[in-house]
Amino acid sequence: MTTRKNGFMIKRGLDEKDLEEIKNLSKICNEYEKIEVKLNWDMLQSRSKEEVNDFFYYENGILVGFLGLYVFNLREAEIGGMVLPDARRKGIFQKLLEQAIEELKRRGIPNLLLVVDHNSESGQRFAKAQIETQYKFSEYCMTLSEAKQQPKRFEDVMFRKAEPEDVNFIVDGMEISFQLPKGDIKPERFHQPDTRAFLIIKGQEKIGVLSVQLGDEGAFIFGFCLLPEYQGRGYGRQVLSEIVQMLLKEGEATQFLDVASENKRALKLYQDCGFVVIGCNDYFEKKLGR
Repeated sequence: MTTRKNGFMIKRGLDEKDLEEIKNLSKICNEYEKIEVKLNWDMLQSRSKEEVNDFFYYENGILVGFLGLYVFNLREAEIGGMVLPDARRKGIFQKLLEQAIEELKRRGIPNLLLVVDHNSESGQRFAKAQIETQYKFSEYCMTLSEAKQQPKRFEDVMFRKAEPEDVNFIVDGMEISFQLPKGDIKPERFHQPDTRAFLIIKGQEKIGVLSVQLGDEGAFIFGFCLLPEYQGRGYGRQVLSEIVQMLLKEGEATQFLDVASENKRALKLYQDCGFVVIGCNDYFEKKLGR
């Protein structure tokens, strides 16, 4: 006789059954509120069994609540998840959040960001009700609609695949360009088998970075930046267009990215290259202390 799962469960690593349960729950929640819960599927599919990152709640063997923890640096972690519509207002997600906070405190990560679809009434209500939590920023979710190839204006500007010895430049370049604290970027992210990092080169100089994470959902473009002294000259536009075309030739028709809503220059660049806005996520910050 098989015992049905009931109550809260904390897991290290995810198997195919776990992923299928999360996918089914997200489908119901997305259709119910006409939203798209951000779950970082590529990260869920490659969870380490050495860390606790996923929190579940079951009723009679059915997954009704899930929270995923996503740690990109040592300064903060993102949290995303959902609860079955019929099971809401029972404190399920609050308990999942409390478990995640305990894990973050154990790991010494001082801040968390609750990621909430801008159109999710339940998610917005939950985030705004949290003590010592405030709205931080918003990101547009964009996907490639129809690639608009940009002219090649600079013959000495190109890109190449990053080598292991380039990781220090990638990390330093991103921290400088995005004005992040030293040590904020985890170098191991660029050693993952599903990640491809590219250096942007002008002549013999390394001037920027663009990375791509490949998964079942498509090609996710991230970490796109130029060193400050090379920004605003059209170099990034040319290289982004070339990488989009390269991915299309490799069969990656689905390409997507996130961009901060206040970054109007980057938003226009992506739109000029054929990307369109398909959604928006709001980020709410909660400080945990050390």
